[in-house]
Amino acid sequence: MSSAIRLEDYDVSPITGFLPEEPALTRLPNPYYEPWERINDNLQAFIITRKLWVQVEKLPVLETDQLSTMPEKRRAFTLLAFFAHAYIWGDRHDVRDYLPAPIAVPWVRLADEMEMKPIICSPSVVSWNWRKLDPESPLELDNMTVLQTFTGSTDEAWFYLITGAVEARAVELFRRIPGIFEAIEKEDHQALVEHLGVFHAVLSDCTHILERMYEQCDPYVFYWKIHPFLAGWNNMKSAGLPHGVLYHGVDDIDMDPDDPCLNSRRRRYAGGSAAQASGVHVFDILLGVQHYPTGLSKTERSDDKRKDAKLQGGNFLEAMRTYMPGPHRRFLEYLDRNCRLRDYVLTATGASVLDDLRVRDPAEVALRTQLLQVYNACVAQVRAFRDSHIKMVTRYIVSPARKGPSLVNMMTPQAKQDFRPSPPTTPITPAPGQLPLDDVVSDTPAVLESMESQTPPEGISNLSSRLTHLTSLFSLQRLRNYVVNEPISPALTPDSSSVDFSAHLHDSAIPSRHTPDVYNNLQSNPLSAGIADQCEGALTLKTKSQHVVGSGGTDAMKFLKQVRDETKEAQIQPM
Repeated sequence: MSSAIRLEDYDVSPITGFLPEEPALTRLPNPYYEPWERINDNLQAFIITRKLWVQVEKLPVLETDQLSTMPEKRRAFTLLAFFAHAYIWGDRHDVRDYLPAPIAVPWVRLADEMEMKPIICSPSVVSWNWRKLDPESPLELDNMTVLQTFTGSTDEAWFYLITGAVEARAVELFRRIPGIFEAIEKEDHQALVEHLGVFHAVLSDCTHILERMYEQCDPYVFYWKIHPFLAGWNNMKSAGLPHGVLYHGVDDIDMDPDDPCLNSRRRRYAGGSAAQASGVHVFDILLGVQHYPTGLSKTERSDDKRKDAKLQGGNFLEAMRTYMPGPHRRFLEYLDRNCRLRDYVLTATGASVLDDLRVRDPAEVALRTQLLQVYNACVAQVRAFRDSHIKMVTRYIVSPARKGPSLVNMMTPQAKQDFRPSPPTTPITPAPGQLPLDDVVSDTPAVLESMESQTPPEGISNLSSRLTHLTSLFSLQRLRNYVVNEPISPALTPDSSSVDFSAHLHDSAIPSRHTPDVYNNLQSNPLSAGIADQCEGALTLKTKSQHVVGSGGTDAMKFLKQVRDETKEAQIQPM
């Protein structure tokens, strides 16, 4: 192992880590790529009105050789990723199983050049999708904003920002990697203790940042409005993609479109996953945490079988590295080959070594004991980080999946009663074309019942239209809880040319995170519906909830719980 490792050789910045040091572009400067930018200018509108398909299919097939800088390539990759996933998943009732050539051809070329997969991934929605609010202030969560979303919602932006902020906080650890290598080479235990102390502080902060997800990302909104766009095309038979996705112009050249052999040429990729964030991989590698194929028993993961198990393949975390940029993947591979921190701590704190030192150098024994303690504290903190992640997946995926798409299904009887709005205290004269107040108020019980049954109430032909008129009658805080699944059409507004689509879809059409009876019930007691039980301080899902496919295409809970247990196994027992 050499301490001469340079982060910059692997496109890892000492300032921003795995996040690019150069500011992300907000628009491609070359006019040649203006067709992409014009679609992006109206992406949310095209998704809402289901016009994206037509717009994309009218695009020319653009070359990628005029993307001259890395920020331009990152911007182009991100745009194409958002177009592709909006094209496939934009209408859940009509999932497309192919990408047209105007997206597929340049995206595959870019992905090959960047040593990545042509699929949405953590780099495209997180690492390359942010800017500082104040360029002169530190890079941290409260000074970051996102550039690109599918929905225009605060919830989606916050979801990306949390992951980015975790990566940003981990930079302090990345800067110490050369020092950790050097301390091991020189057997400098005091330096190692100091480095690991910083490591522990970074891990603790990352866990705290992760737990801030609940502040501005509502579980219901995430699962039903955001999560579908992040899915890939692997293990997605139930979603309408049994064979994956065909990339037109790339994998179907000179072939009959009806040829059944095309099924074998369809691509199956995992979607966006936190497992593609490079920083968490560094935590594991530095501490020597070993991961194995999902489903491998604890006996099969025991120390004497580690090598054989590793050779079996199927390690989901390792597979996710192929979705990272090539230089970052090689950085992790370098650490994998050369970092021997765990082995060093195991040897330096062995019982025979400490017994030999106990009489002649008690201070060294105390220092080595401290080294073991701080190493184990780091491992425990990684496990705590994963416990928080499991709890989050339970709240954001498992619970909404079991409760169904209606927000009313999440309410207690009292919350349902409180959900009904009261009429205003002063009379309001409706504007031309608006419904009389009495008609609107009299319909609210029927509206609530229709939401529970998922069918419109009798006499209301356009639920979105009627609810749109409520904006002048009731506070937005209550109104935004009404429309659950039906986006408001811009045609319903007096001036459709000035519609703020994101405001219509994601202020009035989603549940508010500020609605006390609903949101507080979810946040303060998210497991009350029998989603999980607390058992010896760990989260234990009931059998009914265990099989949940994450956006990465794997059995999310089974994978996450095994990864957490593998982390615990890395702790070194004092001799």
